[in-house]
Amino acid sequence: MEKIKENLYQLSQNQQLVKKGKNWRIIYPIKNRDGSINKKNLLIGNTTEFIFTMFMIGIIIFLVFSYYNDTAACRENRINQPMTEHP
Repeated sequence: MEKIKENLYQLSQNQQLVKKGKNWRIIYPIKNRDGSINKKNLLIGNTTEFIFTMFMIGIIIFLVFSYYNDTAACRENRINQPMTEHP
């Protein structure tokens, strides 16, 4: 484990250990130490963050899809049932 800065240690090429407050966290930096971009960490990060991100994207896609279907059904309902005047 190599110390980079205060409260920041290099675990491996793709992982760093950082202390925030009383807790230690493993972070996955986007750039390697030589300045090259780590494509896997840029797209995915760690597994937990990837699963959470895919879950949130799935919820957003579901909401957009359901909104589109609801407005299409409403539009179709308005076309098939002409407005009538009330007495």
